[in-house]
Amino acid sequence: MAYVLTEVVQATPKVAARLGIEPDYSPPDLTVKDHQSRSGVVLLGECPAVEEFLRRLREYAEPVVFTSPVGRHEVFVGRAVGGNVVEGPGGLLFDVPSRYVVEQGSVSVYTVLKPTFILSRERRR
Repeated sequence: MAYVLTEVVQATPKVAARLGIEPDYSPPDLTVKDHQSRSGVVLLGECPAVEEFLRRLREYAEPVVFTSPVGRHEVFVGRAVGGNVVEGPGGLLFDVPSRYVVEQGSVSVYTVLKPTFILSRERRR
């Protein structure tokens, strides 16, 4: 299935006015957000839509791509391994905010708010 990036949905009023489009509140296949550092963007969405966006982006630039092995808002059972670090699925380590007391060795249920990212294989060559 190929995705054609032709529709902008859920645009803010300012963006809709700038693009000269009518508001459309349909669910998106792909969400593009500013990275918290303001040095890039974060893509959230269905894999085919993300891949199509990256394919088109590569026509203009050579992006550095990081991917996450876990989903945003994913829920998992984790084991505290020290400090405020929790071991999750596949041995991935997650930082737990310091406002939560995490007792080493304890097991609990956690939710991913900001996924851990790894450098894409395509850039490791």
